[in-house]
Amino acid sequence: MQRAQANHQMQQGMQLFQRRQFDQAVNTLTPLLRLAPNNPNLLYAIAVSLRHLGRHAQSERQFDTLIKAQKHPAFYNAYAGLHADLRRYDQAIALLQRALKLDAGYFDAHYNLGRYAQADAQYQLGLDGYDGALARQPNHPGARLGKAQCLLALKRNNEAEAFLLACLAQQGDALNLRYLLGELYRQSDRLEAAKTAFERCLEKAPSHRHSLLGLAAVVGQQGERAQAQKLYRQLISKDALDIEAHDGLFQLGWLGGEADYFTDYERACSAHPDSILVLHFAKKLIREGQLAEARTRLSRFLQAHPDHSDARVMLGHAVRELGEFDAALEILAGVTDAQHCEYLWEKAVTLLCLEQANQALECAQTLVDRYPTKQGYWALYGTCLKLAGKDEAYRALYDFDALVCCVQVSDDAATFNAGLLEELDAIHRSARAPIDQSLRTGSQTQGELFDTQGPQVQALKARIDPHIQGYFDALARKEGHPLMGQTHHPHQYTGSWSVKLASGGHHVNHFHSEGSISACYYVVVPDAANREGQGWFQLGQPELSRWLKLEPDYCIKPAPGTMVIFPSYMWHGTRPVKETAERITVAFDVSSRLR
Repeated sequence: MQRAQANHQMQQGMQLFQRRQFDQAVNTLTPLLRLAPNNPNLLYAIAVSLRHLGRHAQSERQFDTLIKAQKHPAFYNAYAGLHADLRRYDQAIALLQRALKLDAGYFDAHYNLGRYAQADAQYQLGLDGYDGALARQPNHPGARLGKAQCLLALKRNNEAEAFLLACLAQQGDALNLRYLLGELYRQSDRLEAAKTAFERCLEKAPSHRHSLLGLAAVVGQQGERAQAQKLYRQLISKDALDIEAHDGLFQLGWLGGEADYFTDYERACSAHPDSILVLHFAKKLIREGQLAEARTRLSRFLQAHPDHSDARVMLGHAVRELGEFDAALEILAGVTDAQHCEYLWEKAVTLLCLEQANQALECAQTLVDRYPTKQGYWALYGTCLKLAGKDEAYRALYDFDALVCCVQVSDDAATFNAGLLEELDAIHRSARAPIDQSLRTGSQTQGELFDTQGPQVQALKARIDPHIQGYFDALARKEGHPLMGQTHHPHQYTGSWSVKLASGGHHVNHFHSEGSISACYYVVVPDAANREGQGWFQLGQPELSRWLKLEPDYCIKPAPGTMVIFPSYMWHGTRPVKETAERITVAFDVSSRLR
């Protein structure tokens, strides 16, 4: 090929690339690699085109050649985008950090660092990225929104509110920012402020879906159930398979104590049996114990989507809980991705039901090796150790003497808790517990309790704080341990709520996924706690399947004004309160990791 011809072809290919005609650009430019195998502009255009065409392996090879040929921040930034497409966020972030070493002022690298770190739940790093972007483009809408979202994820709500209000003072019509402010108010139980924010969004954009969802949730929490139903059904009338609208409508009926809470799901899923909505319906059916119905709907869904891993895993779960262990394993064997996390979890539990604990342990070991910060995988791993008879390893993980702590928080418990109880009673609005929580027969507050403005709630948080820090300070160091092996940073609350157990109420055994440690503060303890262990806190009893029956390892008698602190991965629950009495607590999760 003559030079003039090659130059013309190069020019033509670049024009195709700039017009986003990626397939033609690749076909035009690739032959030129024989003449100029290390030309950076040529390699960049081909690599980016292949990325957009979804030809990821080929794109990766071209990017590798490119960054060896020339180290340029834009090339690292583009390569990071490919890794982000594949959810390889650690590799994407590393490439962006290399780009910023070459050019600390490169806006795109700062902004994408924020985006990819946020997508990977590394919220502090995401915040740093967005701050870097805003230092260069202070009014960038995406960076502003991302920063606010990261602040909220980090539970830095006061900073988030101040930032959002400052942005809206400059740009009052920023719809996404005002919506986010509404969500902040809703989560902190400032319902009138939330309602106003969502209504202002809808004045600007009457069909803004997220604002309609937010407004429906708020009016539902305020007890305006008919108005909330109307808003959810308005959304469903536009999209019969709107997942969030169906979930909101279901939650409204469920938490309100209605008997026909599945009606809208049944109607939509019967009309569209192969839609993704079926999976959301089936998950709730399983939680409600309607296993045969879940099995029927999932089986029909899989006829249309035979390779859908999530549906196959859910079907395996339902079939196992119906007592058909071998059939469940056969269903799970059809999952094409052998590293699918939920597949490994369900396979492990089914193997435990078949008394094959050592094989189950292999699945659990894979999960904790791959995801050492996931609390649920350590809960499963501990159960496998216990049932495999590996007592020493189990006791190292479930070291109750070193890791479970009961402290007196309020010496004036009677007086202090009386004031706290008034505030909690005002926000216990639901007739029953959320379907996806461990609570049975009782109610749980919505949103983040510690974000509410009640003076007694804030006083409780202030009393708790030094005990939490003291717990972290006292931890011994043990390499490889999910809690004692971690470097602990200043702690932050990652979830907080209050629970009111009614007569017969209890918590089924569970773990918490959002913290490093969890804790429970006792506000009201009934006299029934003095008889037959009613309402006692228990640890070490797994709740993986109806077919696995083990006893708790450790029990604690509750007392008003006391708090129990324990690792979030530890199975824990409460014994039922059989007598007519209430048991009221404040519970929360705490993280000491950078997020």
